[in-house]
Amino acid sequence: MTKLTPSVFDFVEEYAAELDSLDDLPLELSEEGALIVFVREFFIQFCGEIYQFQILTFDDATAITVHALDSERNPEGSHADRIVAALREFCQNYATIISEQYDADANSTFQREFVPSLLEDIDTWAVADGGRDQIADAAKRALDIIKNALAKVGD
Repeated sequence: MTKLTPSVFDFVEEYAAELDSLDDLPLELSEEGALIVFVREFFIQFCGEIYQFQILTFDDATAITVHALDSERNPEGSHADRIVAALREFCQNYATIISEQYDADANSTFQREFVPSLLEDIDTWAVADGGRDQIADAAKRALDIIKNALAKVGD
């Protein structure tokens, strides 16, 4: 299974560098763009390491399976629950996010709210889980980077 590594957060820095050359948020997000790759790769690594589950597709079946695995492993309300809830939301919206059907407001929400919130949840989980200082530090750094980058662009 894939291990969770701090280097996955480098994709957030790459996304921030992309924003530096723009006046506004990108209207469309590419499936291979840094932000989508970060979210996908984080969830793949997280689920691989924590639940020994290999994500092959981002769909409802994946979200249900990971939720069930989380319910077996963690008490309700655990810090991991928030990450699993974010995975469920991402799975529900994935096909739309990467298509031209994703409207500008939803696109902005994904970039300005979903990803920063996910980074905060990762930091909280990593600290609470213990022994994950590198992940917590990388998530905090990525959060600072994305907040600064987003502050410089309009919707």
